[in-house]
Amino acid sequence: MGRFLGSALAALSVVTLVSVGWVTPLWGRPAGATPTVALTAASTTAVVQRYPGEPVWWDLGAYVSAVGGAFELHVSRHGRGWTVEQVARGDDGTTRVVRRLPRGTVTDIGAGLVGFFELTVRDPGGNVVHRSLMPFCPGGDYNLARTGDDGPDTRTYSDWCAGSDLTRATVWGIDRDWAVPAASPWDDQGLDLADGTYEVTLRITDRYLRALEIDPTRSSVDVRVEVVTVDPGWGCEPPDEECEAVVASGGGDRRARGRDAGQGQARNAADRVVPAVVADADGLPDLISLPAFAVSLSVDDAGRQWLEFAANVWNGGDGPLVVEGFRQPGQDLMDAFQYFYTDGRKTGRAVVGTLEFDRRDGHHHWHFTDFARYRLTDAGGTRGVRSEKEAFCLAPTDAIDLTLAGANWRPGSTGLHTACGWDNSIWIREILDVGWGDTYYQSLPGQSFDVTDLPDGIYYLEVTANPDGRLRELTTDNNTSRRKVELRTSRGVRTARTP
Repeated sequence: MGRFLGSALAALSVVTLVSVGWVTPLWGRPAGATPTVALTAASTTAVVQRYPGEPVWWDLGAYVSAVGGAFELHVSRHGRGWTVEQVARGDDGTTRVVRRLPRGTVTDIGAGLVGFFELTVRDPGGNVVHRSLMPFCPGGDYNLARTGDDGPDTRTYSDWCAGSDLTRATVWGIDRDWAVPAASPWDDQGLDLADGTYEVTLRITDRYLRALEIDPTRSSVDVRVEVVTVDPGWGCEPPDEECEAVVASGGGDRRARGRDAGQGQARNAADRVVPAVVADADGLPDLISLPAFAVSLSVDDAGRQWLEFAANVWNGGDGPLVVEGFRQPGQDLMDAFQYFYTDGRKTGRAVVGTLEFDRRDGHHHWHFTDFARYRLTDAGGTRGVRSEKEAFCLAPTDAIDLTLAGANWRPGSTGLHTACGWDNSIWIREILDVGWGDTYYQSLPGQSFDVTDLPDGIYYLEVTANPDGRLRELTTDNNTSRRKVELRTSRGVRTARTP
């Protein structure tokens, strides 16, 4: 199966176990008793590509989060119009109306809340080149995010603003410690802008600030957007190398700054957690490396020789490997946590480092580092090379042993599944279910060794899962596998053989 998955960066040297209910979600919570919402952006900068003659379409990476509890709206038909009430739900499931929104808040049941946002675009001289009002749907069918772990593991509310001409009443909402995408010109129209840098402001309008008692300091975001026209040829997508050159021209420095910030960010995550009970050992995963396969030798245009291979690490333990990344506003890395489950119930959490966004061809998603490491060594393990592959997006790609107790026959069907995210994601979840393996094939960047300068001879291709021991698992005795590889040159042709 082709890969679409990802990686991370530096991790903490000590795994810290904490209780699941941590003090406050990543974005904080107001003191008031009535839930409301807040607006934030994944980053303060963005690079947007478009083809010649096309308008500018972008997603600002802005999110609306529920703060103070679940944000729930009941929308019901009232004559020819709609009544919108905010409802608070008690622990016993009972509901009470806490606010009624002004008349005219909803006019089209499928569009959400009318005039919720104001979008303003300014050119480098500070002149307003676009301004429009935009609606908001408290659903959102893509790029959903958790902002903390006190809320539900999977969403309760609909992924879109459910409703039609037949609807009498519907419920929209954002779960506690969850966020949904805010708005983009996709909700309005493409913008006719020249290439250049623009200051874009998205803010919640005064009408809703008053009606929902939103904190004014958390009601707007500013993003500096660089618009670039590209013409690389038919079928170009951002992960392609030709497109990547354009993305890198505006994004390289930001990634370097984000790496430094993210390492400090992970340390801050460790500082704010509280010691607690060790996770139930019965619910731990067990990462097992299978021997490398599909080994072959290729030569690139520069004449460099590459030993390519595929590798699989699978989970033979008692519980799933669950890694979640939380992105602090404005940062380019995510804090990574491993979660532990027993009988479907969360029993613990560990800080395991960070995640970074991989922009290389074939990836273009968030990667968790140190899931596995590849080395090519001689028989004594003293000479060889290490693969550039350093990080992964975990997912169940191959069934290895579904007869194990606790094996999930239908991974991804419960809502607790892998989502490797986009460059403007603020949260991702990566999972390797019991009985399943995660295969990376030789066509992906980093899934190879440069053997140009290695002499012919016998080597061993090592695949090591959890190489630095940052992930908590049942045992590390089965984490490394070795595959014998013979490099041989005959009549000027070099080959790789795996006896």
